[in-house]
Amino acid sequence: MRRHLKWILIKSVILLSFFNEVEAQKTPSVETEVDPAIDAHLFYKKNKWEHVLKYRWAPIGQENFQEFTFSSRFSFENNYKVGLYATRAFEEKHFSDWQKINGKFQWRDLDGERETHLGGFVQKKWILSDNLGSELRVHLERRITRENNFLRIRPGITWTATPLWTTYLRYEAYSLLGNDVASLYRWGVYLGALYRGFSNIVMGPFARYNRQEWWTSPAFKKEANYTYRSHEHRYSMGVSLIYFL
Repeated sequence: MRRHLKWILIKSVILLSFFNEVEAQKTPSVETEVDPAIDAHLFYKKNKWEHVLKYRWAPIGQENFQEFTFSSRFSFENNYKVGLYATRAFEEKHFSDWQKINGKFQWRDLDGERETHLGGFVQKKWILSDNLGSELRVHLERRITRENNFLRIRPGITWTATPLWTTYLRYEAYSLLGNDVASLYRWGVYLGALYRGFSNIVMGPFARYNRQEWWTSPAFKKEANYTYRSHEHRYSMGVSLIYFL
């Protein structure tokens, strides 16, 4: 009896290991990364127009993600603002597919390509007190290279702690339009502080958390005839630099 139980236990462990290995091949593993980051802005303001050149750097695993964005914004009464922007991104992480390599499907990230994004936004700010304000920004973005459309919503709070220090908290959510998955593509929060003691320069630290969702692409569904779903957690700690011309 003991020998039978022992044999059943051994077979169960072997089968469990086998199924776990198969499942690991079928579904990308959940990743958690902590990365450095830099956000740099160059502002030029004239009358009600504001032009901004933004640069973002954040290594993602072995990739060196970079993003350049140019935007033009116009301010209206009652703290409304509208803007248009164009983005050029390098080594951005996309929806990933299985690829058949040497007769086996393997998980491969589709990175390393140059991406072009075009978008517009509307922003509204509210003055809650002498040192506290809130805002809501809504983006509609078209990613030309991948032919995807996104709706981005970014509410936030800004607190002027002292005449020289400002702290801010932002939440940002991306929704992929026109897909059949009832999920946010990406969402995250970031907290930062800015020091205004230098001439024409504002700078300070920030921390950011993002949760990224990955699910079956049409190409994979057609090739493999089943679906998967996974996600990753990404933490960034870095410095924000703002220069006013």
